[in-house]
Amino acid sequence: MPPTAFLLSIAGLGISLAGFSGLVAALRRGTQWKPLDVYRLRQIPEMGLATSMLAMASFALGETIGSAPAAIRYATVVAAAFTLSHVVVLSVRARRMGIRLTSTNFWTAGILDIALIAVAGVSLWQASAASYEWLLILFLARPRRSWQRQRAGCSGFAAPGRDPRIRTPLAPGLYITMANQFRDTACRLLRIGQMSEAKARCGGPVPG
Repeated sequence: MPPTAFLLSIAGLGISLAGFSGLVAALRRGTQWKPLDVYRLRQIPEMGLATSMLAMASFALGETIGSAPAAIRYATVVAAAFTLSHVVVLSVRARRMGIRLTSTNFWTAGILDIALIAVAGVSLWQASAASYEWLLILFLARPRRSWQRQRAGCSGFAAPGRDPRIRTPLAPGLYITMANQFRDTACRLLRIGQMSEAKARCGGPVPG
């Protein structure tokens, strides 16, 4: 099973990505939403929260089953099943909303999904911590890519009380703040994981 610090970091980063989508939605309140914006902002929390749930469920699976390889295989099956079903859901949603993805977006997402399924196959075969870590990284890369595309296409937001057609550019400082929050969350979770591992090794409370 991957280290505690790694699993907690993946869980925290997934929740952070889901929160960032809500922040963008709040900042763009009052504007006319494009179907593509709605499409992306819906899938980011879906994938981000699924990543966090999978990382946290790894602890429960390991404790319940009592075998790390078996827990990794069960978690891998869940990750692969979610990815395949989510791809179908996104395809149906895009067709219903009349969204046509560019060839670049289509192939980028397709390659990422294929890579995830391929790594899931390796994880099922080897049931090693390394293969499962790569699976979680690719699982996190899906909402991260959607967030990057949404940020690139987010030209601005309407200030409260102003004409929605008058758009105020998003300040670069906002993205710096988001990046700092993303980094701080990862560092905080890494420290928690390191303290938990030190406590488990020492068999008692961590000094200081």
